[in-house]
Amino acid sequence: MGKDIYGNELGNGITQRKWGVYYARYQDSNGVRFGKCFKTVEECREWIEKSIIVDKYIGKLPGSSYTVQSWFQYYIEYIKAPIMKTRSIELYSSEFRHNIAPHIGRLRLTAVRPIHCQKVLDIAVDRGLSDQTVKKIRSVMRDMFECAFDYGYIASNPVKSSVQMNRREKVKRERVILSASEQRQFIKEAQKSPAYPAFAFALQTGVRIGELVALRWKDVNFKKKMIYIRQTGRYYRGQFTAASPKTKTSERMIPMTKKCEEILMLLKKNYNDIFQTEYKDEGYIFLNPKGQVLRFSYLQGELTKVTEVAGLPRLTMHGLRHTFATRCIEAGMRPKTLQVLLGHASVDLTMNLYVHVTPEQKTKDVLRVEKDILCGAGEDYGT
Repeated sequence: MGKDIYGNELGNGITQRKWGVYYARYQDSNGVRFGKCFKTVEECREWIEKSIIVDKYIGKLPGSSYTVQSWFQYYIEYIKAPIMKTRSIELYSSEFRHNIAPHIGRLRLTAVRPIHCQKVLDIAVDRGLSDQTVKKIRSVMRDMFECAFDYGYIASNPVKSSVQMNRREKVKRERVILSASEQRQFIKEAQKSPAYPAFAFALQTGVRIGELVALRWKDVNFKKKMIYIRQTGRYYRGQFTAASPKTKTSERMIPMTKKCEEILMLLKKNYNDIFQTEYKDEGYIFLNPKGQVLRFSYLQGELTKVTEVAGLPRLTMHGLRHTFATRCIEAGMRPKTLQVLLGHASVDLTMNLYVHVTPEQKTKDVLRVEKDILCGAGEDYGT
């Protein structure tokens, strides 16, 4: 039974050092001893309890040894799942399954070295994955190995500071958005598509695709002319689920424009005929003819058809959100207001990533200041 510096009993495996920190000791079923210092007794007890669970879980694995794959299964199920949203768990699992497991999944946890982790990142870069994706792969690896280190199963985290994404030269792809004239052309052609209400609604509100498909009738208040974004939808392995947004700023109210109200009222009026399903206040608004929630792939497919027929650049659903943001700024909306409408955490994100200057707008702005540019130049200006 361990004791603190005053002689009080702390429990098995816990002692207090002279300088005040607490030291926890643990011996696994193989006789391997581990130790770690903590600031509080509670942290020591929690670490010992988790170590016992890990030892019991690992002991059931083939050969009484565990791999990166088996450790990740424990890590995601027992460490991350209780504290993370379902969507984040799905993303972590997807990154591991597609980009980490194929390369180091079969290695013993204790055999992983920085060179192995660097190879995972290099392969991701060579495959042409985006910088954001490569950073996420590194983040997942670093966190799962850090937990293994905290539990005493590896001597150090192999994802060292030197394990980084190798920079590469690449052509930056500009986000395709619609100019005002292109938007009119798009709307004219989109009216022929069964997905028109969804497209028009996105251009009137700037909602994300997940927020659009998860919108319910009870989230719309026609009296106050307000739309409440309370949840976002996603498909995982073919199953649709809806949950609260990842951040508080994503939960927001969007004033209903006259056009937006017309779209929703028409859908509500003809609900049974259009969707062949019984109207319910808690039901989803945007459905397919069979009364099922719209799939992301369906919306993107219809969007591609419309842009091709209209002779416009290929557009994405997120491009409609960018188009909405650009129209708002062109109309004189304050950046702070737009930030709140889009559900962003900062104005910088809104202005740097979501607001675009179209050729039409550049011409208008230059003509607007033309006289001021030439002011005082005299008749010989430019000669």
